Amino acid sequence: MRNKLLLLPASTWVFFLFWILYFGFFWSYVVVEKPDGAVFAQNINVWGDWAVHYTIGSAFAFRTLSPVNGPLLIGEPLQYPFLADWISGILIRFGMPFFQAFITPSFIFSLLTVASLYYFYYVLSKSHLLAKLASLIFLLNGGLGFLYFFVDAWQSNSFLKFLINLPREYTRMPELGIQWISVIQSMIIPQRSFTFGFPIALLLLSLFYKSFLTAKKTPSLVATLTLVFGLSLQPLLHTHSYIAAGLIMSSWSLLHLSKQKTRTAIWRAVLRLGLLGGVVSIFANLILVFFLDAQSKFSFIKWFPGWYASDLGVSPINFWIQNWGPTLVVGLLLFILTFFISKKERLTHLLTFGPFILLFILPNLFLFQPWIWDNTKQFIWSSVGISLLAANGIMVLWKQNRIKMLAKFSAAILLICMTLSGGIDTLRIIEFSTHSYQEYSAEEMVLADWVNSNTPASSIWITGDPHNHWLYNLTGRQSFLTFRGWLWSHGYDYYSKETELRNFFHDPGSNNLQEKYGVTNAVVGPNAIRVWDANVADFEKYYKVIYKTENYALFDLTHRLAPPPEPWKTE
Repeated sequence: MRNKLLLLPASTWVFFLFWILYFGFFWSYVVVEKPDGAVFAQNINVWGDWAVHYTIGSAFAFRTLSPVNGPLLIGEPLQYPFLADWISGILIRFGMPFFQAFITPSFIFSLLTVASLYYFYYVLSKSHLLAKLASLIFLLNGGLGFLYFFVDAWQSNSFLKFLINLPREYTRMPELGIQWISVIQSMIIPQRSFTFGFPIALLLLSLFYKSFLTAKKTPSLVATLTLVFGLSLQPLLHTHSYIAAGLIMSSWSLLHLSKQKTRTAIWRAVLRLGLLGGVVSIFANLILVFFLDAQSKFSFIKWFPGWYASDLGVSPINFWIQNWGPTLVVGLLLFILTFFISKKERLTHLLTFGPFILLFILPNLFLFQPWIWDNTKQFIWSSVGISLLAANGIMVLWKQNRIKMLAKFSAAILLICMTLSGGIDTLRIIEFSTHSYQEYSAEEMVLADWVNSNTPASSIWITGDPHNHWLYNLTGRQSFLTFRGWLWSHGYDYYSKETELRNFFHDPGSNNLQEKYGVTNAVVGPNAIRVWDANVADFEKYYKVIYKTENYALFDLTHRLAPPPEPWKTE
Protein backbone atom coordinates (compact mmCIF):
# COMPACT_ATOMS: atom_id res chain seq x y z
CA MET A 1 0.00 0.00 0.00
CA ARG A 2 2.82 2.39 0.95
CA ASN A 3 4.66 1.70 -2.32
CA LYS A 4 1.48 2.38 -4.33
CA LEU A 5 1.08 5.76 -2.63
CA LEU A 6 4.68 6.66 -3.40
CA LEU A 7 4.09 5.81 -7.07
CA LEU A 8 1.27 8.35 -7.42
CA PRO A 9 2.08 11.05 -10.00
CA ALA A 10 3.33 14.38 -8.67
CA SER A 11 0.22 16.08 -10.08
CA THR A 12 -1.93 13.80 -7.92
CA TRP A 13 -0.04 14.86 -4.79
CA VAL A 14 -0.56 18.50 -5.79
CA PHE A 15 -4.26 17.76 -6.31
CA PHE A 16 -4.60 16.29 -2.82
CA LEU A 17 -2.43 18.98 -1.22
CA PHE A 18 -4.73 21.66 -2.63
CA TRP A 19 -7.80 20.07 -1.06
CA ILE A 20 -6.03 19.48 2.27
CA LEU A 21 -5.10 23.16 2.44
CA TYR A 22 -8.50 24.32 1.22
CA PHE A 23 -10.59 22.27 3.65
CA GLY A 24 -8.06 22.81 6.44
CA PHE A 25 -8.46 26.57 6.04
CA PHE A 26 -12.24 26.40 5.74
CA TRP A 27 -12.87 24.14 8.73
CA SER A 28 -10.48 26.17 10.89
CA TYR A 29 -12.68 29.25 10.59
CA VAL A 30 -16.17 27.97 9.85
CA VAL A 31 -17.39 28.34 13.46
CA VAL A 32 -16.04 31.33 15.37
CA GLU A 33 -16.55 32.35 18.98
CA LYS A 34 -16.41 36.14 19.32
CA PRO A 35 -14.72 37.89 22.28
CA ASP A 36 -18.11 38.51 23.91
CA GLY A 37 -18.95 34.79 23.76
CA ALA A 38 -21.33 34.84 20.79
CA VAL A 39 -20.91 32.04 18.23
CA PHE A 40 -20.98 32.77 14.50
CA ALA A 41 -21.18 30.39 11.54
CA GLN A 42 -19.06 31.58 8.62
CA ASN A 43 -21.17 29.74 6.07
CA ILE A 44 -24.88 30.12 5.41
CA ASN A 45 -25.45 26.38 5.01
CA VAL A 46 -23.57 25.55 8.21
CA TRP A 47 -25.72 28.16 9.97
CA GLY A 48 -28.86 26.60 8.49
CA ASP A 49 -28.10 22.88 8.43
CA TRP A 50 -25.82 22.13 11.35
CA ALA A 51 -28.34 23.05 14.04
CA VAL A 52 -30.07 19.70 13.57
CA HIS A 53 -26.71 17.96 13.87
CA TYR A 54 -25.96 19.86 17.07
CA THR A 55 -29.35 18.77 18.39
CA ILE A 56 -28.81 15.09 17.60
CA GLY A 57 -25.14 15.08 18.60
CA SER A 58 -25.74 16.87 21.91
CA ALA A 59 -28.45 14.34 22.79
CA PHE A 60 -25.90 11.55 22.31
CA ALA A 61 -23.30 13.53 24.25
CA PHE A 62 -25.31 14.63 27.28
CA ARG A 63 -28.27 12.27 27.50
CA THR A 64 -28.05 8.82 25.92
CA LEU A 65 -26.15 6.98 23.21
CA SER A 66 -29.33 5.16 22.21
CA PRO A 67 -31.06 6.41 19.03
CA VAL A 68 -34.45 4.99 20.06
CA ASN A 69 -35.77 8.17 21.69
CA GLY A 70 -35.36 10.89 19.09
CA PRO A 71 -34.53 14.43 20.25
CA LEU A 72 -36.59 16.21 17.58
CA LEU A 73 -40.12 15.41 18.78
CA ILE A 74 -41.16 13.98 22.12
CA GLY A 75 -42.22 10.35 22.05
CA GLU A 76 -40.94 9.76 18.51
CA PRO A 77 -37.87 7.80 17.34
CA LEU A 78 -35.05 9.38 15.40
CA GLN A 79 -35.85 9.23 11.66
CA TYR A 80 -32.47 10.40 10.38
CA PRO A 81 -29.13 8.70 9.57
CA PHE A 82 -27.44 9.42 12.87
CA LEU A 83 -24.02 7.74 12.87
CA ALA A 84 -22.09 10.93 12.02
CA ASP A 85 -23.66 12.77 14.95
CA TRP A 86 -23.29 9.73 17.19
CA ILE A 87 -19.52 9.93 16.61
CA SER A 88 -19.56 13.63 17.54
CA GLY A 89 -21.49 12.77 20.70
CA ILE A 90 -18.81 10.22 21.62
CA LEU A 91 -16.05 12.82 21.06
CA ILE A 92 -17.82 15.29 23.36
CA ARG A 93 -18.10 12.59 26.02
CA PHE A 94 -14.33 12.08 25.75
CA GLY A 95 -13.73 15.77 26.38
CA MET A 96 -13.46 17.36 22.94
CA PRO A 97 -14.91 20.91 22.87
CA PHE A 98 -18.50 20.94 21.63
CA PHE A 99 -18.12 22.63 18.23
CA GLN A 100 -14.75 21.00 17.55
CA ALA A 101 -16.40 17.61 17.93
CA PHE A 102 -18.45 18.40 14.82
CA ILE A 103 -15.74 20.24 12.87
CA THR A 104 -12.90 17.71 13.20
CA PRO A 105 -14.80 14.69 11.81
CA SER A 106 -16.20 16.87 9.00
CA PHE A 107 -12.67 17.94 8.02
CA ILE A 108 -11.50 14.33 7.95
CA PHE A 109 -14.48 13.14 5.94
CA SER A 110 -14.23 16.07 3.52
CA LEU A 111 -10.77 14.82 2.63
CA LEU A 112 -12.02 11.24 2.53
CA THR A 113 -14.72 12.35 0.07
CA VAL A 114 -12.10 13.72 -2.31
CA ALA A 115 -9.80 10.71 -1.87
CA SER A 116 -12.57 8.12 -2.30
CA LEU A 117 -13.92 9.95 -5.34
CA TYR A 118 -10.47 9.94 -6.92
CA TYR A 119 -9.96 6.27 -6.06
CA PHE A 120 -13.37 5.29 -7.44
CA TYR A 121 -12.63 7.01 -10.73
CA TYR A 122 -9.19 5.44 -10.89
CA VAL A 123 -10.62 1.95 -10.31
CA LEU A 124 -13.08 2.42 -13.18
CA SER A 125 -10.74 4.21 -15.61
CA LYS A 126 -7.24 2.94 -14.67
CA SER A 127 -6.04 6.49 -15.38
CA HIS A 128 -4.75 8.98 -12.82
CA LEU A 129 -5.41 11.83 -15.24
CA LEU A 130 -9.02 10.79 -15.80
CA ALA A 131 -9.48 10.35 -12.05
CA LYS A 132 -8.32 13.94 -11.44
CA LEU A 133 -10.40 15.37 -14.29
CA ALA A 134 -13.56 13.53 -13.26
CA SER A 135 -13.07 14.51 -9.60
CA LEU A 136 -12.68 18.18 -10.53
CA ILE A 137 -15.75 18.09 -12.75
CA PHE A 138 -17.82 16.43 -10.03
CA LEU A 139 -16.65 18.81 -7.28
CA LEU A 140 -16.85 22.02 -9.32
CA ASN A 141 -19.68 21.38 -11.79
CA GLY A 142 -22.18 24.21 -11.59
CA GLY A 143 -23.68 25.07 -14.95
CA LEU A 144 -23.61 28.39 -16.77
CA GLY A 145 -23.71 30.77 -13.82
CA PHE A 146 -20.18 31.90 -14.68
CA LEU A 147 -21.65 33.94 -17.54
CA TYR A 148 -23.31 36.18 -14.94
CA PHE A 149 -20.01 36.34 -13.07
CA PHE A 150 -18.47 38.05 -16.10
CA VAL A 151 -21.41 40.45 -16.31
CA ASP A 152 -21.05 41.34 -12.62
CA ALA A 153 -17.28 41.71 -12.96
CA TRP A 154 -17.68 44.02 -15.96
CA GLN A 155 -20.09 46.22 -14.01
CA SER A 156 -17.84 46.43 -10.93
CA ASN A 157 -15.52 49.36 -10.31
CA SER A 158 -12.57 47.18 -9.35
CA PHE A 159 -12.15 43.58 -10.48
CA LEU A 160 -9.82 42.76 -7.58
CA LYS A 161 -12.27 44.10 -4.97
CA PHE A 162 -15.06 42.29 -6.76
CA LEU A 163 -13.09 39.02 -6.73
CA ILE A 164 -12.30 39.12 -3.01
CA ASN A 165 -15.88 40.12 -2.13
CA LEU A 166 -17.98 38.07 -4.53
CA PRO A 167 -21.55 39.37 -4.26
CA ARG A 168 -23.46 36.13 -4.82
CA GLU A 169 -23.32 32.42 -5.59
CA TYR A 170 -23.03 31.49 -9.25
CA THR A 171 -24.26 27.91 -8.94
CA ARG A 172 -27.46 29.04 -7.25
CA MET A 173 -29.41 31.84 -8.89
CA PRO A 174 -33.09 30.90 -8.42
CA GLU A 175 -34.35 34.03 -10.14
CA LEU A 176 -32.54 32.84 -13.28
CA GLY A 177 -33.49 29.17 -13.00
CA ILE A 178 -30.10 27.99 -11.67
CA GLN A 179 -30.82 25.77 -8.65
CA TRP A 180 -28.08 23.13 -8.53
CA ILE A 181 -25.61 24.67 -6.00
CA SER A 182 -22.03 23.37 -6.10
CA VAL A 183 -21.42 20.01 -4.45
CA ILE A 184 -18.97 21.52 -1.97
CA GLN A 185 -21.39 24.21 -0.81
CA SER A 186 -24.56 22.14 -0.83
CA MET A 187 -23.37 18.67 0.21
CA ILE A 188 -19.82 18.30 1.50
CA ILE A 189 -19.91 21.25 3.91
CA PRO A 190 -23.42 21.28 5.41
CA GLN A 191 -24.69 17.70 5.09
CA ARG A 192 -22.71 15.70 7.62
CA SER A 193 -24.54 12.45 6.85
CA PHE A 194 -23.66 12.81 3.18
CA THR A 195 -20.01 13.57 3.92
CA PHE A 196 -19.81 10.44 6.08
CA GLY A 197 -21.91 8.08 3.95
CA PHE A 198 -21.00 9.12 0.41
CA PRO A 199 -17.24 8.35 0.54
CA ILE A 200 -17.80 5.04 2.30
CA ALA A 201 -20.35 4.08 -0.38
CA LEU A 202 -17.78 5.00 -3.06
CA LEU A 203 -15.15 2.82 -1.39
CA LEU A 204 -17.61 -0.08 -1.18
CA LEU A 205 -18.47 0.35 -4.87
CA SER A 206 -14.76 0.41 -5.71
CA LEU A 207 -14.24 -2.79 -3.74
CA PHE A 208 -17.17 -4.46 -5.49
CA TYR A 209 -15.89 -3.39 -8.92
CA LYS A 210 -12.37 -4.65 -8.23
CA SER A 211 -13.52 -7.91 -6.63
CA PHE A 212 -16.30 -8.87 -9.02
CA LEU A 213 -15.52 -7.17 -12.33
CA THR A 214 -11.74 -6.90 -12.71
CA ALA A 215 -10.24 -9.61 -10.49
CA LYS A 216 -9.47 -12.89 -12.22
CA LYS A 217 -10.04 -14.87 -9.04
CA THR A 218 -13.20 -15.49 -7.06
CA PRO A 219 -13.92 -12.55 -4.71
CA SER A 220 -12.19 -13.13 -1.39
CA LEU A 221 -14.06 -13.81 1.84
CA VAL A 222 -12.59 -10.64 3.36
CA ALA A 223 -13.88 -8.51 0.47
CA THR A 224 -17.32 -10.12 0.65
CA LEU A 225 -17.62 -9.67 4.42
CA THR A 226 -16.45 -6.06 4.12
CA LEU A 227 -19.17 -5.41 1.56
CA VAL A 228 -21.80 -7.08 3.75
CA PHE A 229 -20.79 -5.14 6.86
CA GLY A 230 -20.35 -1.77 5.10
CA LEU A 231 -23.54 -1.93 3.05
CA SER A 232 -25.61 -3.14 6.01
CA LEU A 233 -24.60 -0.11 8.07
CA GLN A 234 -24.89 2.34 5.18
CA PRO A 235 -28.48 3.44 6.05
CA LEU A 236 -27.21 4.73 9.39
CA LEU A 237 -24.68 6.88 7.54
CA HIS A 238 -26.63 8.11 4.50
CA THR A 239 -29.82 6.44 3.32
CA HIS A 240 -29.70 7.90 -0.19
CA SER A 241 -26.17 6.58 -0.74
CA TYR A 242 -27.34 3.13 0.37
CA ILE A 243 -30.16 3.19 -2.19
CA ALA A 244 -27.89 4.49 -4.97
CA ALA A 245 -25.12 1.99 -4.19
CA GLY A 246 -27.69 -0.81 -4.18
CA LEU A 247 -28.93 0.19 -7.63
CA ILE A 248 -25.41 0.49 -9.04
CA MET A 249 -24.27 -2.83 -7.56
CA SER A 250 -27.38 -4.56 -8.92
CA SER A 251 -26.44 -3.46 -12.42
CA TRP A 252 -22.80 -4.42 -11.90
CA SER A 253 -23.94 -7.81 -10.60
CA LEU A 254 -25.65 -8.44 -13.94
CA LEU A 255 -22.39 -7.48 -15.63
CA HIS A 256 -20.53 -9.95 -13.41
CA LEU A 257 -22.98 -12.70 -14.39
CA SER A 258 -22.60 -11.86 -18.08
CA LYS A 259 -18.86 -12.48 -17.84
CA GLN A 260 -19.21 -16.05 -16.55
CA LYS A 261 -18.35 -18.57 -19.26
CA THR A 262 -19.86 -21.80 -17.94
CA ARG A 263 -23.19 -22.77 -16.45
CA THR A 264 -21.48 -23.84 -13.23
CA ALA A 265 -19.71 -20.48 -12.96
CA ILE A 266 -23.00 -18.67 -13.53
CA TRP A 267 -24.76 -20.59 -10.75
CA ARG A 268 -21.86 -20.00 -8.37
CA ALA A 269 -21.96 -16.29 -9.16
CA VAL A 270 -25.75 -16.21 -8.67
CA LEU A 271 -25.38 -17.93 -5.30
CA ARG A 272 -22.55 -15.62 -4.22
CA LEU A 273 -24.35 -12.44 -5.26
CA GLY A 274 -27.67 -13.70 -3.91
CA LEU A 275 -26.17 -14.34 -0.48
CA LEU A 276 -24.45 -10.95 -0.51
CA GLY A 277 -27.59 -9.10 -1.54
CA GLY A 278 -29.86 -11.13 0.73
CA VAL A 279 -27.83 -10.63 3.91
CA VAL A 280 -27.36 -6.92 3.20
CA SER A 281 -31.07 -6.49 2.47
CA ILE A 282 -32.10 -8.15 5.72
CA PHE A 283 -29.84 -6.09 7.97
CA ALA A 284 -30.14 -2.80 6.08
CA ASN A 285 -33.92 -3.03 5.81
CA LEU A 286 -34.21 -3.81 9.52
CA ILE A 287 -32.30 -0.59 10.17
CA LEU A 288 -34.51 1.32 7.75
CA VAL A 289 -37.70 0.05 9.38
CA PHE A 290 -36.78 0.15 13.06
CA PHE A 291 -34.42 3.13 13.21
CA LEU A 292 -35.32 5.37 10.29
CA ASP A 293 -39.04 4.66 9.73
CA ALA A 294 -38.59 3.95 6.03
CA GLN A 295 -42.34 3.67 5.46
CA SER A 296 -42.84 7.38 6.09
CA LYS A 297 -39.86 8.19 3.85
CA PHE A 298 -41.23 6.30 0.87
CA SER A 299 -44.69 7.82 1.34
CA PHE A 300 -43.19 11.10 0.08
CA ILE A 301 -42.69 9.76 -3.46
CA LYS A 302 -44.95 11.35 -6.05
CA TRP A 303 -45.06 11.97 -9.78
CA PHE A 304 -43.26 15.23 -10.52
CA PRO A 305 -41.91 15.28 -14.09
CA GLY A 306 -39.29 17.89 -14.88
CA TRP A 307 -38.16 18.55 -11.29
CA TYR A 308 -37.46 22.31 -10.98
CA ALA A 309 -38.08 22.79 -14.71
CA SER A 310 -41.73 21.93 -14.10
CA ASP A 311 -41.86 24.17 -11.04
CA LEU A 312 -40.35 27.07 -12.98
CA GLY A 313 -42.34 26.43 -16.15
CA VAL A 314 -39.28 26.10 -18.39
CA SER A 315 -38.02 23.43 -20.78
CA PRO A 316 -36.18 20.59 -18.99
CA ILE A 317 -33.45 20.73 -21.64
CA ASN A 318 -32.86 24.44 -21.10
CA PHE A 319 -33.01 23.98 -17.34
CA TRP A 320 -30.35 21.27 -17.28
CA ILE A 321 -28.04 23.05 -19.70
CA GLN A 322 -28.21 26.06 -17.39
CA ASN A 323 -27.60 23.97 -14.28
CA TRP A 324 -25.05 21.40 -15.48
CA GLY A 325 -23.78 23.12 -18.61
CA PRO A 326 -21.60 21.09 -21.00
CA THR A 327 -20.99 18.39 -18.37
CA LEU A 328 -24.38 16.83 -19.02
CA VAL A 329 -24.20 17.31 -22.80
CA VAL A 330 -20.72 15.80 -23.17
CA GLY A 331 -21.42 13.01 -20.66
CA LEU A 332 -24.68 11.89 -22.27
CA LEU A 333 -23.26 12.25 -25.78
CA LEU A 334 -20.31 10.00 -24.94
CA PHE A 335 -22.63 7.48 -23.27
CA ILE A 336 -24.87 7.29 -26.36
CA LEU A 337 -22.04 7.26 -28.93
CA THR A 338 -20.10 4.57 -27.07
CA PHE A 339 -23.22 2.43 -26.85
CA PHE A 340 -23.83 2.54 -30.60
CA ILE A 341 -20.23 2.50 -31.85
CA SER A 342 -18.59 -0.08 -29.57
CA LYS A 343 -20.61 -3.25 -30.24
CA LYS A 344 -18.25 -5.58 -28.35
CA GLU A 345 -18.34 -3.49 -25.19
CA ARG A 346 -21.97 -2.38 -25.51
CA LEU A 347 -23.31 -4.50 -22.65
CA THR A 348 -20.36 -3.66 -20.39
CA HIS A 349 -20.78 0.05 -21.08
CA LEU A 350 -24.55 -0.06 -20.55
CA LEU A 351 -24.41 -1.96 -17.26
CA THR A 352 -21.48 0.09 -15.93
CA PHE A 353 -22.90 3.55 -16.60
CA GLY A 354 -26.59 2.78 -17.07
CA PRO A 355 -27.47 3.02 -13.35
CA PHE A 356 -26.00 6.54 -13.20
CA ILE A 357 -28.17 7.58 -16.15
CA LEU A 358 -31.17 5.99 -14.43
CA LEU A 359 -30.35 8.00 -11.29
CA PHE A 360 -30.63 11.09 -13.47
CA ILE A 361 -33.92 10.05 -15.09
CA LEU A 362 -35.82 8.96 -11.96
CA PRO A 363 -35.56 12.22 -9.96
CA ASN A 364 -36.54 14.04 -13.13
CA LEU A 365 -39.80 12.08 -13.06
CA PHE A 366 -40.56 11.67 -9.35
CA LEU A 367 -40.25 13.77 -6.22
CA PHE A 368 -38.61 11.71 -3.48
CA GLN A 369 -38.67 14.25 -0.63
CA PRO A 370 -41.14 16.84 0.69
CA TRP A 371 -38.67 19.59 -0.17
CA ILE A 372 -38.18 19.73 -3.93
CA TRP A 373 -34.47 20.59 -3.75
CA ASP A 374 -33.73 17.36 -1.86
CA ASN A 375 -33.97 15.40 -5.10
CA THR A 376 -30.34 16.48 -5.46
CA LYS A 377 -29.56 13.58 -3.12
CA GLN A 378 -30.35 11.32 -6.08
CA PHE A 379 -28.91 13.62 -8.74
CA ILE A 380 -25.60 13.74 -6.89
CA TRP A 381 -25.11 10.07 -7.62
CA SER A 382 -25.95 10.49 -11.28
CA SER A 383 -23.34 13.24 -11.33
CA VAL A 384 -20.72 10.70 -10.18
CA GLY A 385 -21.09 8.67 -13.38
CA ILE A 386 -21.82 11.56 -15.74
CA SER A 387 -18.71 13.42 -14.52
CA LEU A 388 -16.54 10.43 -15.48
CA LEU A 389 -18.23 10.23 -18.87
CA ALA A 390 -17.67 13.97 -19.38
CA ALA A 391 -14.00 13.64 -18.39
CA ASN A 392 -13.67 10.78 -20.86
CA GLY A 393 -15.23 12.95 -23.54
CA ILE A 394 -12.69 15.70 -22.89
CA MET A 395 -9.84 13.18 -23.13
CA VAL A 396 -11.18 11.78 -26.41
CA LEU A 397 -11.34 15.30 -27.83
CA TRP A 398 -7.86 16.17 -26.49
CA LYS A 399 -6.31 13.15 -28.23
CA GLN A 400 -7.74 13.92 -31.67
CA ASN A 401 -4.89 14.17 -34.19
CA ARG A 402 -6.67 15.39 -37.32
CA ILE A 403 -7.56 18.77 -35.86
CA LYS A 404 -5.02 18.69 -33.07
CA MET A 405 -4.85 22.36 -32.03
CA LEU A 406 -8.57 22.99 -32.39
CA ALA A 407 -9.40 19.79 -30.50
CA LYS A 408 -7.10 20.66 -27.59
CA PHE A 409 -8.42 24.21 -27.46
CA SER A 410 -12.02 22.94 -27.49
CA ALA A 411 -11.28 20.40 -24.75
CA ALA A 412 -9.72 23.09 -22.56
CA ILE A 413 -12.67 25.45 -23.09
CA LEU A 414 -15.13 22.67 -22.27
CA LEU A 415 -13.30 21.84 -19.03
CA ILE A 416 -13.28 25.50 -18.02
CA CYS A 417 -17.00 25.81 -18.75
CA MET A 418 -17.70 22.67 -16.72
CA THR A 419 -15.84 23.84 -13.62
CA LEU A 420 -15.74 27.65 -13.60
CA SER A 421 -19.06 28.32 -11.84
CA GLY A 422 -18.28 25.83 -9.11
CA GLY A 423 -14.72 27.11 -8.90
CA ILE A 424 -15.94 30.67 -8.34
CA ASP A 425 -18.28 29.51 -5.59
CA THR A 426 -15.48 27.44 -4.05
CA LEU A 427 -13.50 30.68 -3.74
CA ARG A 428 -16.50 32.54 -2.34
CA ILE A 429 -16.96 29.92 0.39
CA ILE A 430 -13.69 30.97 2.06
CA GLU A 431 -14.38 34.72 1.75
CA PHE A 432 -15.66 34.74 5.32
CA SER A 433 -16.03 38.50 5.54
CA THR A 434 -18.95 38.37 3.08
CA HIS A 435 -21.01 35.79 4.96
CA SER A 436 -20.94 35.56 8.74
CA TYR A 437 -24.11 34.66 10.63
CA GLN A 438 -24.78 34.66 14.36
CA GLU A 439 -25.80 31.19 15.49
CA TYR A 440 -25.97 31.85 19.24
CA SER A 441 -25.68 35.07 21.21
CA ALA A 442 -23.40 35.36 24.23
CA GLU A 443 -26.53 35.30 26.39
CA GLU A 444 -27.65 32.02 24.82
CA MET A 445 -24.24 30.41 25.35
CA VAL A 446 -24.42 31.34 29.05
CA LEU A 447 -27.92 29.88 29.25
CA ALA A 448 -26.79 26.61 27.65
CA ASP A 449 -23.93 26.30 30.14
CA TRP A 450 -26.30 27.00 33.02
CA VAL A 451 -28.82 24.37 31.90
CA ASN A 452 -26.07 21.78 31.41
CA SER A 453 -24.73 22.46 34.91
CA ASN A 454 -27.96 22.90 36.86
CA THR A 455 -30.69 20.70 35.39
CA PRO A 456 -30.97 16.92 34.98
CA ALA A 457 -30.04 15.54 31.57
CA SER A 458 -33.40 13.74 31.62
CA SER A 459 -35.43 16.96 31.93
CA ILE A 460 -38.04 17.66 29.24
CA TRP A 461 -38.52 21.20 27.99
CA ILE A 462 -41.12 23.40 26.35
CA THR A 463 -39.44 25.83 23.94
CA GLY A 464 -40.06 27.93 20.88
CA ASP A 465 -39.00 26.36 17.59
CA PRO A 466 -36.29 28.33 15.75
CA HIS A 467 -33.83 26.02 14.03
CA ASN A 468 -30.98 27.39 16.17
CA HIS A 469 -32.62 27.31 19.58
CA TRP A 470 -29.81 27.01 22.11
CA LEU A 471 -31.76 24.67 24.40
CA TYR A 472 -32.14 21.68 22.11
CA ASN A 473 -29.06 22.49 19.99
CA LEU A 474 -26.51 22.72 22.79
CA THR A 475 -27.74 20.91 25.90
CA GLY A 476 -29.04 17.56 24.67
CA ARG A 477 -32.24 18.06 26.65
CA GLN A 478 -35.42 16.62 25.22
CA SER A 479 -37.63 19.31 23.76
CA PHE A 480 -41.37 18.83 23.38
CA LEU A 481 -41.20 20.06 19.79
CA THR A 482 -38.22 21.40 17.81
CA PHE A 483 -37.93 23.21 14.48
CA ARG A 484 -40.99 22.36 12.41
CA GLY A 485 -39.00 22.45 9.17
CA TRP A 486 -37.07 19.38 10.36
CA LEU A 487 -40.21 17.60 11.49
CA TRP A 488 -41.91 18.18 8.15
CA SER A 489 -38.93 17.12 6.02
CA HIS A 490 -38.23 14.04 8.16
CA GLY A 491 -41.81 12.81 7.94
CA TYR A 492 -43.02 13.32 11.51
CA ASP A 493 -46.73 13.67 12.26
CA TYR A 494 -46.32 16.61 14.62
CA TYR A 495 -49.54 18.57 14.08
CA SER A 496 -51.42 17.47 17.21
CA LYS A 497 -48.40 18.28 19.39
CA GLU A 498 -48.07 21.63 17.63
CA THR A 499 -51.65 22.43 18.68
CA GLU A 500 -50.98 21.31 22.26
CA LEU A 501 -47.88 23.48 22.42
CA ARG A 502 -49.71 26.52 21.09
CA ASN A 503 -52.51 26.04 23.63
CA PHE A 504 -49.99 25.74 26.44
CA PHE A 505 -48.18 28.93 25.47
CA HIS A 506 -51.50 30.78 25.24
CA ASP A 507 -52.71 29.58 28.62
CA PRO A 508 -49.90 28.00 30.66
CA GLY A 509 -51.96 27.75 33.82
CA SER A 510 -54.69 25.48 32.46
CA ASN A 511 -52.71 23.43 29.97
CA ASN A 512 -50.19 21.50 32.04
CA LEU A 513 -48.37 18.99 29.82
CA GLN A 514 -46.52 17.52 32.77
CA GLU A 515 -48.91 14.66 33.43
CA LYS A 516 -49.33 13.64 29.80
CA TYR A 517 -45.71 13.91 28.59
CA GLY A 518 -43.62 14.37 31.73
CA VAL A 519 -42.61 17.92 30.76
CA THR A 520 -40.52 19.48 33.53
CA ASN A 521 -39.35 22.88 32.29
CA ALA A 522 -40.12 25.73 29.92
CA VAL A 523 -38.09 28.40 28.14
CA VAL A 524 -39.90 31.60 27.24
CA GLY A 525 -37.81 33.68 24.88
CA PRO A 526 -38.06 35.81 21.73
CA ASN A 527 -39.37 33.05 19.46
CA ALA A 528 -41.93 31.79 21.97
CA ILE A 529 -43.21 35.34 22.43
CA ARG A 530 -43.19 36.34 18.76
CA VAL A 531 -44.33 33.11 17.08
CA TRP A 532 -46.27 31.29 19.80
CA ASP A 533 -47.77 34.33 21.61
CA ALA A 534 -46.26 33.34 24.95
CA ASN A 535 -46.26 35.84 27.82
CA VAL A 536 -43.63 35.73 30.55
CA ALA A 537 -46.02 37.30 33.07
CA ASP A 538 -48.55 34.51 32.53
CA PHE A 539 -45.90 31.88 33.26
CA GLU A 540 -44.72 33.76 36.34
CA LYS A 541 -48.23 33.51 37.81
CA TYR A 542 -48.11 29.73 37.91
CA TYR A 543 -44.50 28.52 37.86
CA LYS A 544 -41.22 29.15 39.60
CA VAL A 545 -38.55 31.07 37.66
CA ILE A 546 -35.27 29.16 37.96
CA TYR A 547 -33.13 31.44 35.80
CA LYS A 548 -33.73 34.71 34.01
CA THR A 549 -31.73 36.85 31.59
CA GLU A 550 -32.52 39.90 29.52
CA ASN A 551 -34.37 37.95 26.83
CA TYR A 552 -35.17 34.58 28.38
CA ALA A 553 -36.97 33.17 31.39
CA LEU A 554 -36.58 29.54 32.47
CA PHE A 555 -39.35 27.90 34.48
CA ASP A 556 -39.72 24.80 36.62
CA LEU A 557 -43.09 23.34 35.62
CA THR A 558 -42.99 20.84 38.47
CA HIS A 559 -43.10 23.71 40.98
CA ARG A 560 -46.54 25.29 40.62
CA LEU A 561 -47.11 28.57 42.45
CA ALA A 562 -50.85 28.78 41.89
CA PRO A 563 -53.58 26.28 40.99
CA PRO A 564 -54.92 26.28 37.46
CA PRO A 565 -57.79 28.69 36.82
CA GLU A 566 -61.33 27.40 37.11
CA PRO A 567 -62.75 26.38 33.74
CA TRP A 568 -65.24 28.89 32.38
CA LYS A 569 -68.82 27.61 32.66
CA THR A 570 -72.13 28.75 31.19
CA GLU A 571 -75.04 29.35 33.57
